[in-house]
Amino acid sequence: RPQGERAPRPDAARQTERPPRQERPPRPEGSPRPAGDSAAAPPRAPLDPQQQERARLLRDYESTRLSEANFCALKGLTPARLAELLAQARQEAGPAAARPPRPAGSGPRPPTRR
Repeated sequence: RPQGERAPRPDAARQTERPPRQERPPRPEGSPRPAGDSAAAPPRAPLDPQQQERARLLRDYESTRLSEANFCALKGLTPARLAELLAQARQEAGPAAARPPRPAGSGPRPPTRR
């Protein structure tokens, strides 16, 4: 065998011989999707790049363990500007993201369980 060539893998023949895929019967229109279906509720993606940035800022802020002052320093924002952007992002996100704002000057947040 020339240098650089690999020997055929013993399971290579099995990879090409797959059983035929079983098709699911079509769902009646308007019927609910199964609970494990990943396409059940696609997340709303903001179209505006600035809106995407505000949504990302909100997600980062709500998941950080940094104090508000350190978070502002990291993002290059003043606390007042951060509060404005977070309020706007929460409004744009709708009721799903309606968490109460963190108290001003609060320290690191405890880790959240997922």
